[in-house]
This record gives sequence, structure tokens and C-alpha cells, in this order.
Amino acid sequence: YRSLRPGGILIFNDRYYDDMPPDYWSDLDSRLHPIRPFRAVYERFFSFFEPIFVRRYSIPNILRGLGRCRAPLHRTEGFYFIGRKL
Repeated sequence: YRSLRPGGILIFNDRYYDDMPPDYWSDLDSRLHPIRPFRAVYERFFSFFEPIFVRRYSIPNILRGLGRCRAPLHRTEGFYFIGRKL
């Protein structure tokens, strides 16, 4: 946040982890994402920006069905956000 000047543009994309099933954390893919914030963390961070573009996405995680891991099917949810620092 501090490295962006007032009026600067933030371009952001990431997932959030509000409703993951308990078995999800044993999956290798989930271990590759070292920070697993909840949506409220992003909402608070975005409140310091004037939104230019905001899109939430929710897609089924189809790779779970290929036998690559033990975790059940779930939906990946996240944000695309572009905003101007206030």
C-alpha cells in the first residue's frame, strides 16, 4: 500500500478462501498459495481505493476430478480489482 502514490493505480487478482472444505488443506495445490486470506481482508484493503473495475469470480475447480488429489470438488472464488489510491 505504501509503495503506491496517491492517485496511483492498483491492478489486483487473487483468490479468497472463505468456504473451503476441511480436506482442501491437504491438497498440494492449496499449499502453493502461502497466504489464504478471507474475502473480508480484501474488502477492507480495497476500501482504500476508488474502484475502477471490480469483478468477483466463482468457477468450479475441475482439476479435483482428475484424481490428482484427495480434496473434494469445490469452487474457486476470487477478485479482479482495479482501483485508484485515495
